[in-house]
Formats: sequence, structure tokens, C-alpha cells
Amino acid sequence: MTRHDESNSGRSRRSYLKITGVIGAGALAGCTGGGGGDGSGPISIGAPAAQTGQYDYLQEGCTRVLELALEQINEAGGPLDREMELLLRDTAVNPQQARNVVDQMTTVDGCEVICGLFSNEIPANWDFLQSKEVPIVTYWPGSRFLDTRGGDNDTPDDLSDDEWVWRTIISDSVHTAGQAVNAAARGYSRVGTINTATEGERSWMTGFTDAAAAVDGVEVVNSIEVESGASSYQSGIDRLHNEDFDAMVMSFAVEDAITAIRDFASGGYDSALLMSDGLKHNDLVNEVGGDLPEENFAALAGASGPHGDQLISDFDEMYDTDSMGDDNHPWAISAYDSLTVTALAIHSAGEYDAAAIQKNIRAVTSPGGTEVTTFADGKEALDNDEEISFQGAMSNVNFTPKGDVSADTAIYSGTDGSWEEQDPVPAADIAAVLESDDYEVSE
Repeated sequence: MTRHDESNSGRSRRSYLKITGVIGAGALAGCTGGGGGDGSGPISIGAPAAQTGQYDYLQEGCTRVLELALEQINEAGGPLDREMELLLRDTAVNPQQARNVVDQMTTVDGCEVICGLFSNEIPANWDFLQSKEVPIVTYWPGSRFLDTRGGDNDTPDDLSDDEWVWRTIISDSVHTAGQAVNAAARGYSRVGTINTATEGERSWMTGFTDAAAAVDGVEVVNSIEVESGASSYQSGIDRLHNEDFDAMVMSFAVEDAITAIRDFASGGYDSALLMSDGLKHNDLVNEVGGDLPEENFAALAGASGPHGDQLISDFDEMYDTDSMGDDNHPWAISAYDSLTVTALAIHSAGEYDAAAIQKNIRAVTSPGGTEVTTFADGKEALDNDEEISFQGAMSNVNFTPKGDVSADTAIYSGTDGSWEEQDPVPAADIAAVLESDDYEVSE
């Protein structure tokens, strides 16, 4: 069985750390070892990943956090006192490839739970994923598609109405509303929006537009959608600026954003720039920091969970970084929560079985039990017959019946080569927008 490349791990992995990195579903013939419910052998967790494609720059940080969490889980003896391993497989963020990978993991590799999947992979495969009846605990999808889908519908002992998807990252609805609140607070009363025609970027922008309609003092005066991968976005930016506005709101992947920001600067525009969550990355400020307008703000899921600082400290020690470096982004932080929740749910279930795990996901995260932030502490409490409430790094992981979590929205401003953190938008202020009578979700 091919092993994950450890060249970037910062130190050698111990023998018990097993993250399997195989590119593509077709390369998995003969690669089994899920252990299933027989009580022996390693517990294999399916981990679809963006090892290639336009989001691979974010996957590295997620993979490193998964390595860290996995090491901590196995140091504590693993769920059910069994070693746990990850089958890290590339989907290239392609819905069909993701379907093939999940099918391989569940039918060949014996995986009873999946840790991963992106916004544009889940909606396209929704019926297929439901037919699998395997819990998916994912750190990726902000997609608003999941605002009304997922979880256990508040019937943990009745699987008939379960929708099997849980996410430890906040919904795009949350941090898009946070960006709209941020726009109002900074006096940007008229905004123009531009996004690429991809699921994640479109979802983010639709969320922002819906939130802006419910925030006093913010009006969207023009909107443009462009294709990703273009060599220039000058034409789209010019068309957007046919209307006068205070701030341009951009939802692109990083490489496209680098091109667009250069075009924006060369066009001589002087509006402020509001950016989507994935653009808070050092690749962007290292490439075009000098071309950013003075007033620029990225809004993203804020790591407001009680374990956030400890995760950063553990990561820095393991990989010799400072504040996680380029890997300090929401998806990496929520990856810790996803894998730890998964391990605790398996141990609480008492068996490695999809239905039993599904029934225990909210059991180990709901308020009221002994609060724990690591697998080791949670396992000890469970072994002492205590109820537990896992408190994560991204949030307190109090899942809603639809499998969602809530957190603050973090605001960052980019300069030439660095990001400066601004005051966050509190979760309570965002909730006021989302619960407003003026907030209507676009179809």
C-alpha cells in the first residue's frame, strides 16, 4: 500500500502514523484494510482530497492538520483501541472523480465514514451519497446547499430521515453575511460584485448578495460573472465599473484573483476591495500585495473554538512554523475538528459501523456533557461512562440538526507580503442578519 509522501512533514513520522496517499480511484485495486466491524486491524477513514486542481494550495495545510490530529489520536490508543489510518485520495475537486473515490472507499476499502468532500462535489452527488448511508464529516463545504440538508434532523436514534453530511466549517451564509456587515460598518453603501462561474465562488457571492439585501446601508448596484482560468479579467472589471460604487466584491480562486487584481490596478480604479474567504492566502499578497487598494478586506470563518490556540501551537511545534504560516486558513483548522469528531463518534459507538457512528456524532458534540478538546480526553471520559461535548478549534462544534456549526467571521486586510487581522464580526451580529425578515435565500 503506497504511503503518503512525508517530505514536507517537518519531522519523521512514527511507525503508527498511516496516511495513505494514492492518486486517483483507479489505482486502488487490492488496497483494503478498513477492518470493518470485525474488531481487528486498522480503522480506515476515507479522506477525499484536493491533491490536484485549483484548490490544491489549500489541501496541504489540511493534510498537515490531519496528520497532526491522526498522530494525537493514535498516541491515545485510537478509537476502539485500534490504530486509525486515513486513505487520502485525490478528487481534483471534480464531482465525477469524487464519486468514484467515495464509491471505491466504501465498497472496496471498507470505510464506514468519510472525512472530506468539497462544495461542488456534494450537490452534484447528493442522491448517490445518500444511497451510501455512510456519515460524511467534512471540513470543506461552505455551500449554502447544505444549509437545509444534512445532519440527523434531530432524531439521532432514527436513521430513516438522516441526511448523513456534517460539516465543521461554517456555511457560506455566515461569513458572507459577515462581509456584508463589514461593508456597512465601513460605509460602503454601494457595491459591485464579480465572481467566477464555479460552484464555490458563485455560492459565496449569492450568499453575500442575499445578506446585503438584509443589511441596512448596503446596495448591490452591479453584478458580473466571468469564466475561471482567463488570462485577463479587464473586460469584466470594466463592465462592472459602468456603475459607480464604493467597493468591488470579489469571489475568485487565488490564481484567478491574482490576475484580476493586477487588471484592477492597471485600470486605475480606486474603489475598495472586499474578498471571499479563500483569498486570504499568502500566495495572493506575495504576488500582488502592492497592487491591492489600501482599503481591502477578506472575510472568512473565524477560528473561535476553544482549541484554536492550542492547535496552532501544536502545529508550529510539529512543522517548525510560526502561527501555521501559509496553512493558517479555516479549512485546515476545521480539519482538526472533523477528524477528532469522527474518532470520538467511533469510540462512542463501540463499533466501526456506519449507522452506529452516525448515531453518535451529535452525542459526542452536543452541549451538556464533559467538555473535551482532544481525542485523548474524550476517550478517557467515554471510557469512564461520561457524556462528552467536544469543543473544537474552528468552533464549539455544537452541530445543528442539519449538521452545521457557527462561529465568528474573521476580517483580514492584505498588504505587500502579509495579512493584518482586523476586529472580527461577532456571530451574534451575523445571526441577526440571517434571522431578519429581509433575509431571503436565492433559489
